[in-house]
Amino acid sequence: MPSQVTPSILKFGLFELDRRNFELRRDGQPVKLDRIPLELLCFLVENAGSLVTREQAIERVWGKGVFIEEASLYTAVRKVRRALGDDSGESQLIQTVPRKGYRFIAKVDQITGSLPPSASAPAVRVTPHFRTSWAVLTSILLVLLLLLWLVRSGTLWRSQTSVPMVVRFVQLTNDGQVKSGPVATDGIRIYFNEILPGQLRLPVQVSTRGGEVVHISISLSRARVLDISPDGREILLGNQEEGGANSLWIQPVFGGSPRRVGSELVRDAAWAADGKMIVYGNPDSISLMKENGMLPRKLLSVQGSPYDFRFSPGGDSLRFSLLRFSRHDISSSLHDEGSDSTSIMQASAEGQNLQKLFSGCCGKWTSDGRFFVYSNEQDGRTDLWALAETGGRHTDPIHLTSGPFDFEAPAPSKDGREIFAIGNLRRSEIVRYDRRSREFVSYLAGVSAEGLSFSRDGKWVTYTSYPDGGLWRSKVDGSERLQLAFPPMRCLLPRWSPDGREIAFAAHLPARPWNIYLVPADGGTPQQVVPDAEDRVDANWSADGSSLVFGSFNVSNTPISVVNVKTKQLSTIPGSIGLFSPRWSPDGRYICAITVERPFKLMLFDFATKKWTQLSDSDIGYPNWSHGGRYIYFEVNPHRNQPAEIHRIRISDRKVETIANLANIGRAATGSFVEWSGLAPDDSPLLSRDISTHEIYALQLETR
Repeated sequence: MPSQVTPSILKFGLFELDRRNFELRRDGQPVKLDRIPLELLCFLVENAGSLVTREQAIERVWGKGVFIEEASLYTAVRKVRRALGDDSGESQLIQTVPRKGYRFIAKVDQITGSLPPSASAPAVRVTPHFRTSWAVLTSILLVLLLLLWLVRSGTLWRSQTSVPMVVRFVQLTNDGQVKSGPVATDGIRIYFNEILPGQLRLPVQVSTRGGEVVHISISLSRARVLDISPDGREILLGNQEEGGANSLWIQPVFGGSPRRVGSELVRDAAWAADGKMIVYGNPDSISLMKENGMLPRKLLSVQGSPYDFRFSPGGDSLRFSLLRFSRHDISSSLHDEGSDSTSIMQASAEGQNLQKLFSGCCGKWTSDGRFFVYSNEQDGRTDLWALAETGGRHTDPIHLTSGPFDFEAPAPSKDGREIFAIGNLRRSEIVRYDRRSREFVSYLAGVSAEGLSFSRDGKWVTYTSYPDGGLWRSKVDGSERLQLAFPPMRCLLPRWSPDGREIAFAAHLPARPWNIYLVPADGGTPQQVVPDAEDRVDANWSADGSSLVFGSFNVSNTPISVVNVKTKQLSTIPGSIGLFSPRWSPDGRYICAITVERPFKLMLFDFATKKWTQLSDSDIGYPNWSHGGRYIYFEVNPHRNQPAEIHRIRISDRKVETIANLANIGRAATGSFVEWSGLAPDDSPLLSRDISTHEIYALQLETR
């Protein structure tokens, strides 16, 4: 009797779901699908015809007791539908059961995945000995030639290289402090940095099994962990000096005083693979020196700011992250996620053959050198990826994580079974500055949001959810909440029309620039206002609601523009080249804006005189007209180690007042790209305060 084989292939329509090899195929060809959506598809198909509740799906895919935003499940379902071609019109495969879950409705056939045994064995013909020998030799030669071709082409390696997969993650810390990389490990402890209230930065450590976070006691005042030596005995520290660069120090793990390494001030540094050299970088260059600071020499030149240096385990190549310089800070942040602003680069150990590998940052090799693990941001979330090393040939990177956390600063464990990383579940809360108590109090409680804008009567509010960028509106008490725009559209800075009927906002879709859209306040399909040409953001209404003024932040010689919302006719504001972030005054007489070049100065355009005047030479952000139009409120960015402040300037006499100091906001202000601030209907300053969780996690691996 042949043995029974558990069905491993589920077939529906043109698709086959191979559970043994964790692969989806269409007409025999593999369909690319990330781990989380593929896990979800397996669960749905296994329960074909039955309702899978949202709670069941989350427990199966993410794990029992894990909290995730509902948007993460929605995104996974959307990716499954897209892979199956089931994302337009009436669904033929996955049915949505409103407020309940999902049901797979296609017919599913089960296949064992093994070949049936043949009915009878073929006869074996005995041949003379010399014929058998020649046949064997010929077969061996053909096999050797085939193996040689497979090795040289990399095909054999790819077929035999196991694929790592994150099967679970374990939280190792629980102190609630903001954490930053790099993350390093000696196999017993994990070293990283924490940022305490007041922007105090400390190098800390925790056991690889988890527990209490312990401060590394050193005499340096502004130190941070950069790397740990290959033998695990010494920590490389950077101590921030005046001007922002770091002096380098070596701290013994088992105690003692740190010792200075050379006299260089650097952006970042790391040990070479042999532990005898240190590689360090500054804008436009990478250099080497001995661990005692002797014999510094330039290794290579780059165009940008290099950091996070890593030599391969064999020491024959160097990889590093490269931040491209941008025209100003906001520009690089708002670029599409596929931009080249941060890339992983590679050169030989002698600084030759420099090349870009892929977008991403902060990578490390596993101890056996088989994989290079790094982080990369896509669709507004930062995930971990792994690149299989195939003798100089690069396969497609492997997606290791897919939410619900942002994972960054990975550090593979010494045994290769785990990856230690910072897990960040991003959330914010809106706070309002109460002038009587001079404290920040909760506002619109329970909503993770930014970019608030109010209807003229003050009864309604629109905002974007943080961090996914969905567009919402509700009453100011949080009731009658309605989502107006959905992923993959990412929204920013909505503005309510004067008549309360429409909401203008900036948004972008994958592979398309940011643009201005309109959507009815009661719901509907968002409509693009101006044609695709360049990134357009920060739309604001004219007093009569007939037009929108907007800017463009990353295209040179581009003025501030005005579009008529009915005729779509475009015009420009005279003398506005080099300005962005325009705001129309409530009476329609003025437009204020910010200079593109730093410091970001506040400028005012008077329609009566057709001239611009400078209102402030401080480095400012987020100007907002008071609701009566007498003042412009704005955030003044701090000098180093000083908290930001909210100021306002009176238009009539240009008098500047300090309204609020952000030192007592608690945790830092936040936003999708830069820290957001705005005004409540009574002109009280509003901010989005960071209440994210930052903890160290161990991501446990299995190979398939």
